Amino acid sequence: MGITSSMYIALTGMNMSQAGMEVASHNIANVNTPGYSRQRLNLETTPTWKGAAWGQMGTGVTAQNISRFHDEFLARSIVTKTSQYSGASAKKAAIDAVEAFFNESDGSGINQAMSDFFAAWDSVADAAELNPTREELVSLAKTLADQIKLRRQDLDSVRQDLNMRLDSAVKDVNTVIKDIAQINQQIMVGEDQSRNQQANDLRDTRDALMTQLATLIDVDYWEDPTNGAFNVSFKNGQPLVTNTSYYEVGTETDESGDLHVIANNRRTQPPWPQDVTNQITGGAIGGWIDFRDNEMRELYLQYESFVDELTFRVNNQHAQGVGQDLYTDTTGSSLISNLPSTVFSFDGADNDLKLTALVPHMDYKEPYNAQNDPENIAVRFAKSNPNTTSKITSSVAWNDGTQKWDITITLPTDSNGNVTVTSEDVIRHINNERTATLSGTATLPPQGGTWPYQVGDFLSAQAAAGNNWTGPINFSGASYPSGQNRYQALDRSLANVTGQGRHLSYGSEYATLTTSLKHTGNDILFTALKAGAEGEKIAIEYAAQSGPNQPLSVNVYTDVVTGAKRVSVNLATDENGNISTTAGDIVDLIKRDPQTRDLITAETPQDQDGTGLVKVMDATYLDRSGSFEIVVFDKSGDPVASSRYKITVDPTDTLKDIVSRIGTTFGEGVPGIRAEVITDENGQDRLRIIANTDGKMEYGFRNDTSGALAVLGINNIFTGDSSNNIGVNQQIMDNPRLLAAGIITTDGAVKSDGPMTAGSNENALNMASLKDQRFSFYHLSSATLDTAFNTFYANIGSYNRQVTNDHDFLYGVMEQLQNQQDSLAGVNLDEELADVLRYQYMYQASAKMISTIDDMMNTLLAIR
Repeated sequence: MGITSSMYIALTGMNMSQAGMEVASHNIANVNTPGYSRQRLNLETTPTWKGAAWGQMGTGVTAQNISRFHDEFLARSIVTKTSQYSGASAKKAAIDAVEAFFNESDGSGINQAMSDFFAAWDSVADAAELNPTREELVSLAKTLADQIKLRRQDLDSVRQDLNMRLDSAVKDVNTVIKDIAQINQQIMVGEDQSRNQQANDLRDTRDALMTQLATLIDVDYWEDPTNGAFNVSFKNGQPLVTNTSYYEVGTETDESGDLHVIANNRRTQPPWPQDVTNQITGGAIGGWIDFRDNEMRELYLQYESFVDELTFRVNNQHAQGVGQDLYTDTTGSSLISNLPSTVFSFDGADNDLKLTALVPHMDYKEPYNAQNDPENIAVRFAKSNPNTTSKITSSVAWNDGTQKWDITITLPTDSNGNVTVTSEDVIRHINNERTATLSGTATLPPQGGTWPYQVGDFLSAQAAAGNNWTGPINFSGASYPSGQNRYQALDRSLANVTGQGRHLSYGSEYATLTTSLKHTGNDILFTALKAGAEGEKIAIEYAAQSGPNQPLSVNVYTDVVTGAKRVSVNLATDENGNISTTAGDIVDLIKRDPQTRDLITAETPQDQDGTGLVKVMDATYLDRSGSFEIVVFDKSGDPVASSRYKITVDPTDTLKDIVSRIGTTFGEGVPGIRAEVITDENGQDRLRIIANTDGKMEYGFRNDTSGALAVLGINNIFTGDSSNNIGVNQQIMDNPRLLAAGIITTDGAVKSDGPMTAGSNENALNMASLKDQRFSFYHLSSATLDTAFNTFYANIGSYNRQVTNDHDFLYGVMEQLQNQQDSLAGVNLDEELADVLRYQYMYQASAKMISTIDDMMNTLLAIR
């Protein structure tokens, strides 16, 4: 060590002070750069010289590396909260738009239109003979329908906007992950992991990209310690970035027009494409998906529930009456599908399925071939063995014995045997499992397909009315319907193929049967314990026993042909072998028997004591049937003899059954009128009723207990079966005299002065009173019509407040995290200027050292 060593030490000081100045200058230059983390030159001493007799000597200073002020935990917290905040912001913008569309504060919304509509019926009741009041009512009905349809269009526009935003955001995801992969490449090349030297600016850029990605979706990510690359994936593990590779994200459109997010889009090798829509819970994409598929779906269901109940109740009440003019020819406004279908009502909430044949029914196709008939499609759901598969599977086979296409859909189960998929999963499976090579025209068997056929070649699937199909499918036993070989067939029953079919026999959801055996005091009213179609599949019979002193007993069994439950009551006999059973005995037996009391209840009518003896009775099914009456008037305006004809209607009836009961010619069924089915070019059917105009016949309706007239669109005000297609009956718009302000009395006359008399107003009063009646709604509590809509409107506001609270809270969290980040990594100009001064003094001192050493060297060289 000597003078030269001292000069070297001073030189290292000058070099490091210069490097420090460069780092400080870089920090100052990036004081306003978003995402920049201030950097620091980490100095350390150079290796010491151990040769000195007096001990180790220092050799100067060097830099270990240039590091950035960075807290990994804080950075991850920012990414996580950014994702959550962006999701809340996306939902807030969407619900703000919905709330703006349903603004009722200006007095021009649905509430006002509905109030004006019902008030107009009071005006008609006060002056039923005046055409202007009727015309005003028709105008207000159109205003209400237009307001309902406009709000639906507004909802649809928000949904369409969400899908457009999703599509654009997915493209942005691809751009960001591509950039991350490229930054990974540069970091892997530019960093020296062995010396802990990092590419600080590149890492800042990558962190900024991760935050940008978090604004779009929620992700998991980790750093490869061997090369510094980030690996990024969806929360379910599907990769987005692996070192220098990125995996493109795409979208697919489902049958409802909504976009689904597909990971590993268009991959032809593992990892395979996968729908990850339901796994995305954060970022703007997660917020839009959550709002669209949950909150908005619920708003749709609530809104449709209100519209469905409003239109049915108004139409059903209107159908009970007659106007100043009677009908000579009317066609129902309801479009009735001629595609057979069925509804599977699984236990649990909101998970019912409607399955529809893809091929229209052809009544007159000759020669008949059972395999060509879409009503010969039968479906069952089966459970897989526990934990054997995670996928839905299906099979199609022709059954020669039953002459039906048997379709089995097998659902995966967990270790406890519980089904692990939702109805939405089943819908997607059915609609996606189709043979790509099928010819254009749908036929049975599928033309152009190859065996085995696929379920989607025969059926399409959707959620049943009023259900949002997100609930897990639940049924006891190994299959549904229960039984290894039980299948539920498709049919054209009005309950299944009409838009408002659930309202048929609206008076009761529970099937009933009254046994009327024409003896005093022995009638029994049986009522099913389960609502809907399942309750109708129960038959009651009274069976005789041979021999004296036989006890009263009951037997419950399943009919192997129909699959229905049959309750057979074996009647007791006396010592002479004569039946000794009374109605009261049977009621008591039903209450005691554990099998029977799980199916039905039994009671004697209030005006009977149940002491009458009963007789043997053939098996009779419980039903929910109702009826409507057609009254025919002659050319003088008087009801014809025996003019009141009751047309019975059951939810299991087809349109053809109704036509048959009315009659297809003037000489059968109801005299003076006939009915027919009109089929349009789209295969949709409508009911038409025609009077014998040669005989100057006219007709009206009364006393509809079945709801059929409203469901079929006969004598209605509103047309359509949803907010999407609601309108006003064109016949009434053309002729307001058809507005049914009056009713036909039990003797066939129009109250009070005949069908052409203007003063009849009883039905108008009944129409006006609808606004004060309470009804049951899907997804809304029992309420009046205006209360139901106000509840829906309030729910929009309530959800907006919830989302706003979440948004504001997360904004505060984000602000706090950003302040911490700025405090840690932000550039402080005062601190940087202090560093500049320190490095300046260091440089000056080192230079002074070199100057002094130079003087010493000159002194040494000057010695002679």
